[in-house]
Amino acid sequence: MYRRFKVSLIAACAFVPASVVAQGSIAIRNVTVISMTDAKPSVSQTVSVRNGRIVEIGATARVRVPAGATVVDGSGKYLIPGLFEMHGHASKTRSSALGLYVLNGVTTIRDQGSEHAEVVRWRREVTAGTRVGPRMLIAGPYLESLRNIERMRRDPPESRVEPFERARIAIGSPDEAWRVVDSLAVLEIDHSRSARCKTARPIWQSPKPCTLTGNGLPGMS
Repeated sequence: MYRRFKVSLIAACAFVPASVVAQGSIAIRNVTVISMTDAKPSVSQTVSVRNGRIVEIGATARVRVPAGATVVDGSGKYLIPGLFEMHGHASKTRSSALGLYVLNGVTTIRDQGSEHAEVVRWRREVTAGTRVGPRMLIAGPYLESLRNIERMRRDPPESRVEPFERARIAIGSPDEAWRVVDSLAVLEIDHSRSARCKTARPIWQSPKPCTLTGNGLPGMS
């Protein structure tokens, strides 16, 4: 069985309900496959998907379409593995961007710092099938020095690019920093951001944004 990965039709996408993708069978016929491993595109292919997994890829003349499968005509279209956005901030682009990710072939995003409650809600809606969007891997909020938060508050509103007071947690002491890190494990996050600050000063004194890892959560730079 092929390893699991999401797929996206590029140009004139055929939209299939999420419940069909997750639970049923889909056959995409007569499509040109860009596998990212073969030297050339594979033309006139049929891709069979069952319960969210690709189970067969081959020439349309050879691959049998399962009974009851939803058939998508891929003639004149291209099929590629879903793209992965490695560094995004969904709270900056707002929820309207989630559908645009999918439309442009991005099926997974790694959010590196946003308003936590907001992106968790969006992820739940995507999972439930009530919102179109990519799979979301969510980091915890930024841990920010009080000094830097105070500087941001002085910035004119038109220069602010994020809801910083909701996406960042002000840290004033080492005890406070580790107390916040310990609390992250229950916040439905997948990793905690570990930004390397260009300073030898600790986070509660640093003018640069940083976050800490802890409590067994994988850290991402």
